[in-house]
Amino acid sequence: MAIGVERVRVEGGAMDFADFSLVLPFATFIKDLNGSASGLSSAADSRANLKFEGGVADYGLARAEGTIQPFAPKKFTDIAVAFRNIELIPMSPYTATFAGRKIASGKVSLDLQYKIENSKLLGDNKMVLDKFTLGERVESPTAVNLPLDLAIALLTDSNGKIDLALPVSGDVDNPEFSYGHVVWQAIRTVLTRIVTAPFRALGSLFGSGAETLGDIVFDAGGARVLPTEQEKLRRVAEGLQKRPQLKLQIQGTWHKDVDARALRARAVRADLAAREGTKLAPGEDPGPVAFEDRAVAGAAGAEDVEGEGHR
Repeated sequence: MAIGVERVRVEGGAMDFADFSLVLPFATFIKDLNGSASGLSSAADSRANLKFEGGVADYGLARAEGTIQPFAPKKFTDIAVAFRNIELIPMSPYTATFAGRKIASGKVSLDLQYKIENSKLLGDNKMVLDKFTLGERVESPTAVNLPLDLAIALLTDSNGKIDLALPVSGDVDNPEFSYGHVVWQAIRTVLTRIVTAPFRALGSLFGSGAETLGDIVFDAGGARVLPTEQEKLRRVAEGLQKRPQLKLQIQGTWHKDVDARALRARAVRADLAAREGTKLAPGEDPGPVAFEDRAVAGAAGAEDVEGEGHR
């Protein structure tokens, strides 16, 4: 039977949503739902326009606007959904399922794009978390093993906000398709990239060439911070000021062969300088050796002076 409805209005409505597929069942309630849908028809290529708005909890806002093929939504759907100022603690069932952690505090604002054409989902979602912190652990067989606290510290700016772009895709005809799983996969990809290469992932924070900031290079056998490396340290310090939750642990390394060779050569040169009667300040480099000088050559004797290297 052919059906056509010119317009449907909703005033002062309400909508319940529940997801019982999670480790902890999740449910939410949208109140004061208002809006309309127009052009509802069973015609094969018809498209309806919709626009709705409602409240979530005390101070949250939910909006949905776009176009949909009402009797075949998998054939065509293009809807933008926005959530503003939503408390995150009720979202703990999702983080418990996919991350093995509850949410301790925070709010979220979301801009979600539901674009489906012939069962193919393609979305470009944006998420802004405010004062977000994770809480206690929850046993979940689907939880990923990632250093989430590190990722949160890397992502949180000086205003306590985390801004993420989450492109998603999938086939809604797949029996195993789950939108929540698709979104979490996108989040996991972002987190994995950040914790495995933090300086590269935060390139916009530290500027161009951020991937090289993890190494501060010294002359072989030396401890002086070179001017080129001082610039790196300045950029790292500026970046850390913008990420107050992030703490940087520094560990020095050395090259067993190159540094040892340079230190031995320096010790020989210092010894030769002392035999010449040259007085050096503590830590002062004795400089090059003038072997053409007979006195130096005589003092050197059978000493084996090795050249310097770099690392």
